[in-house]
Amino acid sequence: MSTETDSPNTSFVDIQQIVVTPGVCGGRPRVNGTRLTVQNLVILHKHNQMSAEEIVAGYPQLTMSQLYAAMAYYHLHSIEIEERIRRDDQFVDAFFKEHGPGPLNEKLQQRRRGGS
Repeated sequence: MSTETDSPNTSFVDIQQIVVTPGVCGGRPRVNGTRLTVQNLVILHKHNQMSAEEIVAGYPQLTMSQLYAAMAYYHLHSIEIEERIRRDDQFVDAFFKEHGPGPLNEKLQQRRRGGS
C-alpha cells in the first residue's frame, strides 16, 4: 500500500541537522557543524526580513537544507525561541541604559533595527 510519504517526489526536512550541545553557543539549538543558532537564523529571516537565498548567500557554510531544518525546528519550538529572543532584547536594552551610547552600542542598535 502506497502512502503520500512513500512518493519519490516527497521531500523531508531533516531537523536532526539541529543540535544542542551544552557549552556551545550557550546551549542554544544550532545547525550541526556550525555556530549558527536557530535563534539567529530566525532573527535574520523573520525579524530582519531576509530571504532564505540572502541568508545562505551570506553564510557559505550554511546549506539551504540546513536553513530549512532550522526553520522547521523553530516552528516546532517557536514559543521557547521567541521567549529567548525577547529576553535577549531586554538584556541588550538594559546594557544600553547602563553603558550609554558608544560605537559598539550604536552598531548593535543599528543591527537590531535591521541595518548592516
